[in-house]
Amino acid sequence: MKTIALAGLLTGLPLTGVCFERPADDSNSTPPSLVRQSQSLDLSLNTLRLAETDARTDSRPRHTSSVSPTELNLAIPDKADWAGLGQDTELFLLYQVAIVGVIYFLPESVSQWDEEAKGGNPFKKWDNNVSDLRRDTDKWGINYVMHPYFGGTYYVRARNRGFSRNGSFWYSAGMSTLYEYGIEAVFESPSVQDLIFTPVGGAVVGEYFMIGRQKILNHIAATGEQTAWDSL
Repeated sequence: MKTIALAGLLTGLPLTGVCFERPADDSNSTPPSLVRQSQSLDLSLNTLRLAETDARTDSRPRHTSSVSPTELNLAIPDKADWAGLGQDTELFLLYQVAIVGVIYFLPESVSQWDEEAKGGNPFKKWDNNVSDLRRDTDKWGINYVMHPYFGGTYYVRARNRGFSRNGSFWYSAGMSTLYEYGIEAVFESPSVQDLIFTPVGGAVVGEYFMIGRQKILNHIAATGEQTAWDSL
């Protein structure tokens, strides 16, 4: 204050009404950088709270499976289910009878069964046919598409019952033999092509079906999404 008064005397400037106020002590004030950091932290906390609230109110299922769509661990039971496969075999035998019934009414150009094959004593015809293994003249679509397809159904059924690839192959071969030497032998002799291509082609087709099905299941498990193709 003495210095200020002296300066007033020297300069001749009136000091009346001039207020000299000591600057406030800023030692306790918060630096601007810390203020900005605090505001940023508050914003982050608010964002987390909103996300937590949305998660609580969202009732959609969460799919956290780590299964990759490319992993092909086929869902095969650890133990062979003989009783279940026995029930399946009974159904397959009924299906075979039904299939022969359908073929019976198809045109001769498809079934290769003429009136003589359809008539006569069925037991006597069966006895004659089972001793006459031959190479048939059916259309290629029947021999090399339909028979492998049905062989594939036998194969897949056995695999789903816990049987190995080899066991499923022989099951398919057995079911094919039952068909060729069973109900179909009433109308025609067993076919060499059918006895070979039904189980062999069936194993290839069946394994392809198994892998394709597992890919679909893995896709659904990994993504939680099911497309129209997945339901086929």
